[in-house]
Amino acid sequence: GDSAYVIVEGPTWEEAEANANALGGHLVTINDEEENEWIVDSYLSPNARNYFIGATDQDSEGIWAWTSGGRFEYSNWFDGEPNNADGGEDYSVISGAPQDTSRYGFWNDTKGVDPEFGIAEIPLVPNNAPTGTPILTGDFKVGQTISIDASAIVDADNFEGWTPTYEYSW
Repeated sequence: GDSAYVIVEGPTWEEAEANANALGGHLVTINDEEENEWIVDSYLSPNARNYFIGATDQDSEGIWAWTSGGRFEYSNWFDGEPNNADGGEDYSVISGAPQDTSRYGFWNDTKGVDPEFGIAEIPLVPNNAPTGTPILTGDFKVGQTISIDASAIVDADNFEGWTPTYEYSW
């Protein structure tokens, strides 16, 4: 959609979040099952590492929030998680299941010191389609020149890669 996803180094959750901030984003906010599956398909493989994600309850134990400020409406915790085992598990990972493949793609709470990488989500300016209508002038006969005035085309987000497409028939 309107985000870029990048692997960032840690080695801790706080450092991974700081590295995501330096790129203009946060550790990933996962909004729904479709996005979770896309992240699993794009970044994880069974027996791969776990990656930090942007969910945390560091401000209020048991109240999970996204560092991006997004609403925490979807979660994909592994059974029995988050459990704050031994206290201080205030950070989150999505599991590539290096030790237990049943956890693959699910989330776990952690102390934020392992793994060494996170997935950053960097919001992009939406690429909206240009609006307006070009003006065609000329004698519409075989062998004659037709001119196109595209000055009425407005590109609100200034995407410079836009190339007009023209369809015509005689």
